[in-house]
Amino acid sequence: MVRVLGIFLSCAGGLSVASLGRARPTEGSSWSIYAGAVRSVPILGTSDERFGIVAGIQYLHRDPRFDYGQVPGYLVLEGYYLGTSGGIQPFPRDRANALGGLVMIRYVWEPKGRLPGTFFEFGWGLQYSDRTSRDLDAHWNSTPTLGGGFLLRLNQRTVTVGARLHHISNAGTKGGNRGQNQVHFFVGWSF
Repeated sequence: MVRVLGIFLSCAGGLSVASLGRARPTEGSSWSIYAGAVRSVPILGTSDERFGIVAGIQYLHRDPRFDYGQVPGYLVLEGYYLGTSGGIQPFPRDRANALGGLVMIRYVWEPKGRLPGTFFEFGWGLQYSDRTSRDLDAHWNSTPTLGGGFLLRLNQRTVTVGARLHHISNAGTKGGNRGQNQVHFFVGWSF
C-alpha cells in the first residue's frame, strides 16, 4: 500500500506542475490538492471508532448544465488516500489504508463574484480498503458523500476549508453491511 500511495502522490505532483497558471476554480477548469483529519461518527450503524488522515487531488470543471438558477455548478472528479486506525472488540486495533475516487457536483456562492465565498457539494464514488472491519465487510465499498465549506484567497490561489460527511459501505453486497460514517475536515489549495 505504501508503494501505491507513493505512485499516487507522484502523479499528483506531476499534475500540479503541468497545470500551473490555470484559471482559479470559480472561472473554469482547475486542479487542487487537499489534506485533512478524519473521525468516524456513531450514526447509522457505525460502531468502529476510527481516526486518521485523508489526502487527495481534485479536478474542477465549470459546467453550466449543473447550474442551479444563478448559482454556478461544477463537476468535481477526485482521487484520494484515506488512512485510519481503530478497532472494536472482538476485533483488534488495526490500521486500514484505502484509495478511492469520487464524482461530485459542487455549487459555489461568491458575493459580488469575488472570494471569500462558500460551497456545497455532494456525490458518490468507490473505495478499495486493504482491511475489513466490523463495520466494513468488504474490500470494495460505495461512498456517497455530502460536504461544504469556505473559499478564501491567498497569494492569488484559492484555499478551500471544509468538512464532509463520508459514508462507506458495500451497498448490501456482502455480510451485515453496517457501514462506516466519517467526518472529514480538510484544507485544499488550487493550482
